[in-house]
Amino acid sequence: MAHDQGALDARGRALLAFERDWPAHQGAKDTAIRRHFGFSPARYYQLLARVLELPAAAAHDPLTVKRLLRSRSARRGRRTARTLGERTSR
Repeated sequence: MAHDQGALDARGRALLAFERDWPAHQGAKDTAIRRHFGFSPARYYQLLARVLELPAAAAHDPLTVKRLLRSRSARRGRRTARTLGERTSR
């Protein structure tokens, strides 16, 4: 993804643009990911996670990066709460 420390390459910019513009699109996101990028949704999300960690990503598109990081944090929190709830209920 990054050729040097913290650089945001064309693919990284494309991933952020896709996420930024996605709410305007219709249909299944997984299908759109395959059609637009040519790889699986799992790979897409792996690459997107790496991009979100780059300072250059926040500099390039701060609103999208902040939104995605908040969403990721909320998902982790829900997953942790579910896991802890399951452990304490046994």
